[in-house]
Amino acid sequence: MYSTDNFAISCSETDKNLFSIVFPYPCPVLCLSIVKSRIIRGATITDNYRTVVFKACSVDTLQKADTLQKADTLQKADTLQKADTLQKRAAMALSLVIQLKYMVEECSHSFLGYNRENVVVVDGDKFLFLDSSLVYKISEDDTLTVTCPFDKDDFFLSPEMEKVNVLPSYVQFKTAYYSLGLLFLSCFKERERDKYRNTKLGYLIKRCLVKEPEKRSILFI
Repeated sequence: MYSTDNFAISCSETDKNLFSIVFPYPCPVLCLSIVKSRIIRGATITDNYRTVVFKACSVDTLQKADTLQKADTLQKADTLQKADTLQKRAAMALSLVIQLKYMVEECSHSFLGYNRENVVVVDGDKFLFLDSSLVYKISEDDTLTVTCPFDKDDFFLSPEMEKVNVLPSYVQFKTAYYSLGLLFLSCFKERERDKYRNTKLGYLIKRCLVKEPEKRSILFI
């Protein structure tokens, strides 16, 4: 159905509403962040933390979901279109914040960064980030040890990640917060951003994009 180097999603041949997320190697942190965070209710982990099985009506990538939404909003009045867009983006923010919060607080792991290619949309209103290669353990000093080379286009870079030029390097784990804020920001056209500045999502983005890593927050209120 859909696959990358870091995960694959398939649908059962006998049940069109039964889906599996399969990782190429055991990924306990990612599996737990999906199941234990209860973003997808009723999901189960199998195959030694390589597979998550769940029921859903639809599963899409963020890019495909955005394409379908753009086609759909052509049929709607402008006011309804804006409300629908904001509602979907707020749902994405809530899901991804819950997932990251679980990883940080319960598993002492974080993502090195976020990209659009590995965001999956379940039933149109639940979102997961599934890039297993970007999961890093948080050290006792609240840093991530960057050991693998990366390209500037692999994910949205925080200011501290932009400065990494030797390996290994050490960055504060809240580098993920900044990258997440850039992901949210990328979902709006430039001319739309001012309209959402004074919303819960707008305030979340502002908290994510603080320059000093220690002061960043993913509080979504």
